[in-house]
Amino acid sequence: MTVDGKPLLVIFGSGDDAIDNECLAGMQEVAKAEGLKNGLSIAGCGEPARNKSGFTHSTHYNVTSGYADGSEEHSFQELIDRAKPRWKGTKEQPYIPTINAGWDKRPWEGPDGLNN
Repeated sequence: MTVDGKPLLVIFGSGDDAIDNECLAGMQEVAKAEGLKNGLSIAGCGEPARNKSGFTHSTHYNVTSGYADGSEEHSFQELIDRAKPRWKGTKEQPYIPTINAGWDKRPWEGPDGLNN
C-alpha cells in the first residue's frame, strides 16, 4: 500500500518513548539509502503520533475501542458514525481512516467465532 506514492509504514504504540522524531528521521534515511528515493509515509496510531512531527500521517489501531469486548455485529454505518469524531488530521499530518471489513476470531474462539 502506498500513500502519496510512498510505501506506507504504520507504527502501533506511537506514544512509546523509544519512537521519537530522530528515530523516524533515521527510518526515512535508511529507506532512501535502500532505493526509496521519496522515503516512506509513516502513520502513527492514536493521539501520541500527533505530537511527533516525524509521522507523516496519523491513524488508529481499530475502528472503535473495545474490539475485544466480545462478538457483536454492528452495521458499517454504525461503526462509521462512532469512529468519525476521531478522524482528525492536520495539513502536516493527514489522518488515514481505519477501514475494517471484519475480523476472523476463529483461531481464538473456535470454528464458529462465537466462543463455541
